[in-house]
Amino acid sequence: MPPPTPLAPSSQSQSSLPPISASGTSVAGPPPPPSPRRTPLGTTEAEAARCPYKAWNVYLPEERYGERPGTLEKVRCAQRFLEARFPPGSRERDAIVDKRSFTLSARELLGDEGLSGGWASLKEEISSGGAEAAFGMLGLAMHQSLVEDLGLNPGGERIPLVRARVLEVGAQARIGALRTRDIGSLVSVKVQ
Repeated sequence: MPPPTPLAPSSQSQSSLPPISASGTSVAGPPPPPSPRRTPLGTTEAEAARCPYKAWNVYLPEERYGERPGTLEKVRCAQRFLEARFPPGSRERDAIVDKRSFTLSARELLGDEGLSGGWASLKEEISSGGAEAAFGMLGLAMHQSLVEDLGLNPGGERIPLVRARVLEVGAQARIGALRTRDIGSLVSVKVQ
């Protein structure tokens, strides 16, 4: 049986390809103009340099720093609340770094006058679909507070991602009772 003959390339496909040099690189013309260098999470290096919250994109990936001024005020308000709740220099802060989370009760969170004064929409954000962003702001506030308190992260040691865990939010549900309609909602799970 004779070997199969290769198909001749069509002239149409050859004309759409850029010419190739002897070294195997394309010689199609000048390279495109350089675009601003972006960090892995989509902000430019200039935006990242002016942001005092170095972990902004980790906790709030859907929003660039300074995009909405209300978010910055909420983070500052949350930072003041968390510094009063977990004072700088306390042992609780070391435990937070070790556990990578901190716990708050919903009553404590929503009942604080200083926090509700600076973040009036907190209750609505937690009860509606904005709970993830609200907890991201709380996590960012705690992260920044730990960076400032422990003197970490200027160029050396990194503080791990710190999550806010809020207890006593709404009625408790058994884990077996959760349904697909609960996806994206904030629920309290009853553990037996």
